[in-house]
Amino acid sequence: SSSSSSSSSSCVPKNGVFRRPLHTSPPLLLPSYPPHTVVGMPALSPTMEVGILAEWKVKEGDSFVAGDVLATIETDKASIDFVTEDDGYVAALLVPASAGDSVKVGEPILVTTEEEGDVGAF
Repeated sequence: SSSSSSSSSSCVPKNGVFRRPLHTSPPLLLPSYPPHTVVGMPALSPTMEVGILAEWKVKEGDSFVAGDVLATIETDKASIDFVTEDDGYVAALLVPASAGDSVKVGEPILVTTEEEGDVGAF
């Protein structure tokens, strides 16, 4: 029996850090856009799989701070306020309110930026 402990594998962490080849990483930002965050439909309960965007409490260009209500989302059990944990500006609302369409948890619903001057890029 031979031991292959000296072989190097790309799956073995190097210096305790696992790295993937860059070409397999998903793109985080489109290069033509300023820094931004794409916010997905939040899971507002442990069993929530889809939600309906009942009402936006903000509009494009609005600023918000941690604790502000961004939207009211209907789940299968209740209408729940979507409260932000960050500060920023609303760059784009990607899902219209009151359309009645179910949106899966994680699907993009809005884009935010940290700088007011970046809103116009969207």
